[in-house]
Amino acid sequence: MRLLNDILVNAKYDYFHMWDNAICLAYRGSIAHDTYIPNNTPSSIDDKDILGIAIPPKEYFFSLKEFQQYEIKHEYWDVVIYDFKKFVKLLMKSNPNVMQLLWTPKDLFLKQSWQFEELIKNKHIFISKGIYNSFCGYSQNQLYILLYQPKT
Repeated sequence: MRLLNDILVNAKYDYFHMWDNAICLAYRGSIAHDTYIPNNTPSSIDDKDILGIAIPPKEYFFSLKEFQQYEIKHEYWDVVIYDFKKFVKLLMKSNPNVMQLLWTPKDLFLKQSWQFEELIKNKHIFISKGIYNSFCGYSQNQLYILLYQPKT
């Protein structure tokens, strides 16, 4: 857990820290789906995924500075933190990778703020007729990768 704390606390974009500006950080992937196999097990192929949302400092709203997302892969950790505006745009497109965050159980969150709680309270507004196509496309893509992509 120390490594994760170091990654999240020291994660920096331009001059702001991800931990300080994050409105939520949660486990996803194999940990969220309870299929994680520890990396000290011979059959382990999983990393540990964290998904988050950050609201950058006001300078990003009143200048030409831009923040869309922050990604870091370090050892077995894979962290993605989206800008709040980008996250909402992805929700409006029924993006499966971000939609799952609104239904993530509370015990999988590392950090939650009142802004994120408001998103959860209003998650029904992001369910649209396009969700079927979005999730089917995602599933087909995952199946294609599983069946046809060479394993490294």
